[in-house]
Amino acid sequence: MYHFIRECIVKKEVELVHVKTQDQVTNIFTKLLKFEGFRILRARLDVRRPHLLGKSLRTSELNESLLGKYLTHSAKPHNLERKS
Repeated sequence: MYHFIRECIVKKEVELVHVKTQDQVTNIFTKLLKFEGFRILRARLDVRRPHLLGKSLRTSELNESLLGKYLTHSAKPHNLERKS
């Protein structure tokens, strides 16, 4: 694979571009990120919930939709006591 890529570079079929570590989109899958970093990378991937596909939403609307869902579910109290 290395030689194939190298040949493509020599033939000028591809151009290598340096990407800073913090801008690597794959970090969303491999690193623990703060919410803001996660949000930025998710936007670059253009990931949306299925029912939102085809709709043009501002990022803030999408975030509110997602946060509303997850905060609602995680904020529900769980009864962990064992009933006798």
